[in-house]
Amino acid sequence: MSEKSVRSKAFQMIKDKKSLVDVLIELDLPASEVENMYADYLKLDHREIITLYYNEIKDCFPDFLKYYKIVKAINDHQRNKIRSIIDNDYIISKQERRQHEQDLENERSLKFKIKF
Repeated sequence: MSEKSVRSKAFQMIKDKKSLVDVLIELDLPASEVENMYADYLKLDHREIITLYYNEIKDCFPDFLKYYKIVKAINDHQRNKIRSIIDNDYIISKQERRQHEQDLENERSLKFKIKF
């Protein structure tokens, strides 16, 4: 098996959460080269995340981009309000799912009770 390239070793170290200073020292590279490799790693890593979620959002991607632009354009205070709304919506939808599951369970229990 061939030896890994310096770039591959650097990416692996970054992936393993080693500090950039550790990468620089261990691989004996200039700081600017390590910084460039780190920037490349982040670009690739974030592309992977986008790819993972793309299938989920592809049908509403234009709306997603519009929402992103709106959020990016507003100030931090307003952005925090939007995050709170999204968090609250998530919590409410989770509670609604639990309530629905509980209703189904109660219905099953009633059917079982009626049989006896």
